[in-house]
Amino acid sequence: MGIPVRPGRKIAALQPGERQSEIDGRFLVESFRLGIVPERLVTDWTVGREAEVDFIRKWLEMESEGTMVLEGAYGCGKSHLLLYLREKALDMGYAVAYAGFDPSEASAAFPKRSYRQIVRGFKARLNGEICDFRDFLRRIALEADDHVLADHPYLGPAIRMIRCDAMQERNWEWLEGRSGVRGDGGSLYDFTTSANLYCNILSGLGHAAATCLHLKGIIILLDEAETTTSLYYPYQYARGLNFFKGLSMVAGDDPVLLTEGTRRQGGVTRGEETDLVYSGHHPIPYVYRISSFLKVVFSLTPGSLTDLFFRWRGSTPILRLENLEPADLKKILRMFVRHYCRTFDLRFRGRFQESDLSRLLDPYLNTTVRTFLKGMTELLDYVRFNPDAGAEDILAGSRWI
Repeated sequence: MGIPVRPGRKIAALQPGERQSEIDGRFLVESFRLGIVPERLVTDWTVGREAEVDFIRKWLEMESEGTMVLEGAYGCGKSHLLLYLREKALDMGYAVAYAGFDPSEASAAFPKRSYRQIVRGFKARLNGEICDFRDFLRRIALEADDHVLADHPYLGPAIRMIRCDAMQERNWEWLEGRSGVRGDGGSLYDFTTSANLYCNILSGLGHAAATCLHLKGIIILLDEAETTTSLYYPYQYARGLNFFKGLSMVAGDDPVLLTEGTRRQGGVTRGEETDLVYSGHHPIPYVYRISSFLKVVFSLTPGSLTDLFFRWRGSTPILRLENLEPADLKKILRMFVRHYCRTFDLRFRGRFQESDLSRLLDPYLNTTVRTFLKGMTELLDYVRFNPDAGAEDILAGSRWI
């Protein structure tokens, strides 16, 4: 998929034989034009977040708290910080899965769809190599004792098939939540009541990651989790919250998840002590083992969902993200100007000087990080394509964007 370019923009095509540094340079510029930082450069472009980075490091080392809430307004850098957290967690020996919610799919209300995204975004660093979900399971099958996950209703059959070289593509698609309900290992339902099935699988993966592959566990990063409130029916909202609560309790190693019974109430199977919704077809526990070695981060905009996490567990750490300070945005500008000028061989001359950039971007210093990234990129584009223009020419116009 190409990067969208506005009509009439004079973006030079990449030519055969260009150096990789030039390609990477232009890729960064195009990403900033969209207001985002490329994933592979997220560490280099994390500026002004020293306190937040320290908070994340302490939470990663904290065994007593499996859930963290990252709260901040749109555009303030939550997704960027989640990607930073992913890289930091991989370095510290965790497997990590990143997933975003899409209200058009109601993925929070339908746990199978959330699980599918989690599997798609799964990464683990094993012996210096990045492994995806399939490689991860193959490593478990290769290195684990026969008893590891043997009694797991879904992962156990998959591990046995991998060992017998019988794991076909249809089996992988079933286990990844991408195909129909029924597979060789049992049924994976797409009902709103199936949160216990997918929490059980994820906790089984976390347990195996730590006990078999000697990782610290698995961290699940859930971006834009607040979109669970943008659903069509009230019951979907309630089921989305049920999935969040179940994940949070699993990450907190709540022992009641292993011992509670279930009851039928209003046509729904619920936990007798937690009131969590269980699959009536397969009411297995939400957690496979304790410890689950699972951690979960919920990225939210400010609102009532944060209060719910406090209600479920009062000690849940909350990282509240504010917009960057003007001084930090100016630092990003200086870094980017150097990068942009090197990438496009841009030199400030004539009526427009580098010092004019800060003056023209002053109105953006109190906006979101995303807006600032877009603004500075568009301004430098304008200067590049209009070499005879001066700062006053730009100020006289409506906008350069």
